[in-house]
Amino acid sequence: MIMKAKTDQAEADAEFENAAFKMEIDVSPLERKRFAFTHKYLERAVKPREQTCEMCACGTCSCEYPPADEMDSECKNMVDPRDMSTDGGLSIKVPTKLLKELYMTFIGDQKEWAKFVKIMKHAERKSRNEMYIFSNLPAPGTNDAEDVQRLTDYDRWATLAILNELIDRLVILGANKPKVVPQLNFHPPKVRYHAKIRKRMYDSDTNLLISEGEGPREICRFQKFRTLLEHVMKITRDEIAERSICDALKGFAALESKRKNEERAITVNYDDSIRLIQSLKKLKVRNDRDTNTVIERFEKMKKVLKKELQQEMFRYGVYLSYFKDWAEAEFESEKWDKDEHYFKWIEKELKRCEHVYNTENRVHRDVTMFLKLSMTKLEKDVKKWSHKYDKDMEEKDSEISTLKQKRKDVHKKMAETLHTFDTRQTEIQSYLKERAERERKAAEEKRLREAAVKIQAWWRGTMVRWEFGKYDTDKGKKKKGKAKVSKAKK
Repeated sequence: MIMKAKTDQAEADAEFENAAFKMEIDVSPLERKRFAFTHKYLERAVKPREQTCEMCACGTCSCEYPPADEMDSECKNMVDPRDMSTDGGLSIKVPTKLLKELYMTFIGDQKEWAKFVKIMKHAERKSRNEMYIFSNLPAPGTNDAEDVQRLTDYDRWATLAILNELIDRLVILGANKPKVVPQLNFHPPKVRYHAKIRKRMYDSDTNLLISEGEGPREICRFQKFRTLLEHVMKITRDEIAERSICDALKGFAALESKRKNEERAITVNYDDSIRLIQSLKKLKVRNDRDTNTVIERFEKMKKVLKKELQQEMFRYGVYLSYFKDWAEAEFESEKWDKDEHYFKWIEKELKRCEHVYNTENRVHRDVTMFLKLSMTKLEKDVKKWSHKYDKDMEEKDSEISTLKQKRKDVHKKMAETLHTFDTRQTEIQSYLKERAERERKAAEEKRLREAAVKIQAWWRGTMVRWEFGKYDTDKGKKKKGKAKVSKAKK
């Protein structure tokens, strides 16, 4: 498992390095997430490193920002509202299958569910500063990204001017109010409107919980919707500036319409639940009345049975008193009969035991005689083997003494031989050293003699070539002028 995880991580890193466009964002104060755009940037085909989450609009599977009041914490760990406790927090997982069942309960249309899933898949987180990018892919009903109708340059600049003015006014409107995180996620209604979660509000700068005493509830609620509208306008402005379309605004409107449909379905379900509760209350009253009637009937029956029980206990007591006397008399008569049979059985047992005693006594006498004979024979054998043991031990002791003496002699001889070996080895080594020295000196003398011969031969040749000394051929002869000149040239 560890090797597989390392391999997957290496593949994801290689894919991220080879991507045409790369982006890293902080999804929480302690975690960064990487997105690799494998296609052209204008098409905005976003491919996250993990599988895109299908349960919220964040586009990731491990998002932790914004805080828990926006239900954007750990998408795979969504909770079932039925299992929420008052103080247990959000700790129970809800799979996508359960979300689909809830959606089908509220909407009841498979096509709408598929469209909703596609819209949710196209949403992604842009940065840690609560900026979200709705992926600019074609609408859920189309398959071609080039069929999107784009704005003209004039319409685009006019729309951008209007949106910038609207964003500035929204910023000015919320400048003196508490900062809160916008609610940009669309979870199941029972999760989104849970009372305990809805009461939580966090500061977007410090990521700390805003208490109710820091500002009125209505101001915080207004600030949430204002911040939400501001972010949607910024997303739409960026999208129009880059691609001249407003798919993000359409997607947000679709999500808002789905949320309204969910709220409408909740209202209808609430009315049905109220009617069901009223019916159950009526049924409870009727059941309580029937239960009280049954309890009264059983109380009366209990009193009657108690009286009958007392009468039966009195009658049974009288019966027991008479039965006890009869049982004692019957026991005495049976006891005499049993004693007579018992005495006869005792006599038979005595005779049998006497016969067994005689037999056992005879066997005991025979066994005793056999054991005495065996003991006598055993004592003789013990004496015999003891004498043999002593004799063998004396022989072995003498043999051991002889072997020890031989061993001492062998050790002494070995020591003498070893001493002789060491002495001769020392002499041989000194002789070898002396012979090596003589050979070295002889070789040195031979080398010097050969060198002297070579030097003498070289000098003799030099004297012959240059006609020095006794090898001068012109010595004592008169030479002509030309001969002198030629000799000088030489």
